[in-house]
Amino acid sequence: MPTSGGVYVHQAVAKGLNVREPRKPRPEKAAERRATLEAKLFERMMKALPMQDISWFKRDAKPSHVLRAADFDSCCRALSLPLEAKENITSLELPYSIAEARLASDRREYGSLRADLTRIVEDDGFTVEEFLRGA
Repeated sequence: MPTSGGVYVHQAVAKGLNVREPRKPRPEKAAERRATLEAKLFERMMKALPMQDISWFKRDAKPSHVLRAADFDSCCRALSLPLEAKENITSLELPYSIAEARLASDRREYGSLRADLTRIVEDDGFTVEEFLRGA
């Protein structure tokens, strides 16, 4: 800027150029990112038969339960769900009975569910430990 005399005018203004800088995308707030991640995790969980069975017994499993528990039985214990395998039934019965074949299926499918949830968390830029600290 000159120290005396006229006023400095930027060349873009003098030449009539239309110079615009694109707006930077608004960084997503941490709470919004976490809420979006949890929605993805719940969506995957509710497609899994083991979680549907847990819900049938009136227990509310959260993604943190699945990520903390290494196997289906540990997850059930964490939710105070003492499942009892029985041969003479074909599905689920109150209070806590489950068919042996169904329990075996739930145990197998739980492993792939847990792996999927871990992948979803990591794809979203978190580690499982970071996610669980915020849970």
